[in-house]
Amino acid sequence: MPFDIHRWNQEQEWETSIHISDFSWKEVVEPIMNRYVESTDGSFIEPKESALVWHYQDADPDFGSWQAKELSDHLESMLANNPVSVKSGHLIVEVKPQVYNMMFILSISHTPFTYVIFLFKS
Repeated sequence: MPFDIHRWNQEQEWETSIHISDFSWKEVVEPIMNRYVESTDGSFIEPKESALVWHYQDADPDFGSWQAKELSDHLESMLANNPVSVKSGHLIVEVKPQVYNMMFILSISHTPFTYVIFLFKS
């Protein structure tokens, strides 16, 4: 996942940008979620810029919960080799790119900055 670190001058804070450009996984996820929308009255898909979310708050609570578990298991097996995460939340199932939490340590001395970058997969 490409990213950059920059600041425009010494008075500004360091900024990071993560560039996510591969959303081909959406072509796999959306048809699967659509099947669950068709079979679960009161459910719908919310497309986001970098995620797809299946909502079931207006569905029968027991059936919706059961469908959410089935959908989550289905997506996890289908997407096992893709850089995405499948998360179940309060009345939702969300698929989004895996994001890396970045922590930057800058040490200042009489020499230029030294950067140590740690990437933690969340």
